[in-house]
Amino acid sequence: AVALGLATTVCLWWMYFDRFAGIAEERLRGHDDVVLAAADSYSYLHLVIVAGIIVFAVGMKVAIHDVTGDLPEAARLALCGGLALYFAGNALFRLRLVGAVANAQLAGVLGMLAVFALGAGHSTVTVTALATAVVVAVCALDSIDGRAHEQGAAPPAEVDRPTGAGHNGARADEHA
Repeated sequence: AVALGLATTVCLWWMYFDRFAGIAEERLRGHDDVVLAAADSYSYLHLVIVAGIIVFAVGMKVAIHDVTGDLPEAARLALCGGLALYFAGNALFRLRLVGAVANAQLAGVLGMLAVFALGAGHSTVTVTALATAVVVAVCALDSIDGRAHEQGAAPPAEVDRPTGAGHNGARADEHA
């Protein structure tokens, strides 16, 4: 269970820092309302991501403590729910800063709900392995999607940017 928890943690780190943290920073620099975008993304939406990590850690603590029996429902909810929260927060973070729907992350939310629902009565190691398998799959899909965008796919659509308007809504040629 410890190795599975470590593999899950590495994948969560990879999904956030591999490519997207740099993209988010770049998009934030060029955003029309940097303060609002930063407040939304790095305060409110990161709260969901961090809460997911903490709740997942609580579930893993119980899983590591007793690997021989079935994972109790509360621990299964913490483990799967924490990962679902992380995926949802990460998807919202990407949507806010980049304007792209994170399909792999949303699939991860559904995958964690399935593991929770189907994990009743299964051993701690089985539930932890299934959760880790979902996280690894999301990480792989996320990396494949990121590489496809790097190799010439169109960049995601931008949001909150009216065409031809300045910060106050006036057209650029009206200031001359």
